[in-house]
Amino acid sequence: MPSGFQQDQNQLQPALYRVVIDMSNDTYNVFCRGDTGTCYGVANPYNWDNWMGNDRPTTVDNALRLARGNIRWARIVEELGKHADAQILDVEVNFNDNNNGDDEPTQVAFTVKYDRYGIDLADGENAGILQAEQKFQQYLNDSTSTSSSYDGENINNTDEAVQEAVMRALIEEVTRSVRVFIPVEGTDPLEGSGSQQEVTAYDATDGGNYGDLRSCISVQLIDGSTVINP
Repeated sequence: MPSGFQQDQNQLQPALYRVVIDMSNDTYNVFCRGDTGTCYGVANPYNWDNWMGNDRPTTVDNALRLARGNIRWARIVEELGKHADAQILDVEVNFNDNNNGDDEPTQVAFTVKYDRYGIDLADGENAGILQAEQKFQQYLNDSTSTSSSYDGENINNTDEAVQEAVMRALIEEVTRSVRVFIPVEGTDPLEGSGSQQEVTAYDATDGGNYGDLRSCISVQLIDGSTVINP
């Protein structure tokens, strides 16, 4: 007996992309990694209240670096939702040494799900998120060029459009009012408290090689549609 379900071109067809940001500098020396300087703080989904006791940031520099990393992560989420409804799934964070407030992630991986990807198609492959990003690049370039304003890469597929969104979040300067853990340095057990501060996240590469930054961001379509079988 027929189930009553039929696939229709107007149905929502989610697209899922797996994004991996390699911030280790093992291959390319791209990110500012360390304690001081306003550019420091790689993208970090963790906040200081993810840890307790001596696992929290032990220096003010580390606390500010973590806050900038939080801002950059928030910016990635914002930019990925710039042209279409986006949902972030399956976040994985790798650390070099310890998973604590003093350590920096070496890699962040996540899946971005675009629920309206299929219904927003406009003209074949040049459609949806890709078309919106190309038009945005034309606006930035004040021309018909769809090349990235950062590294000149021509944005000609959706993978590159997603890459561009992540790059924009890591490069463009932004100031946010955020809670920052201010430690009493040298105390054991660690003492400190949260403080509301305006923190500026500058270019995470300190004006580095944006072509290498793109190479650090891999994007792969892992599922182009959802099919319901009777």
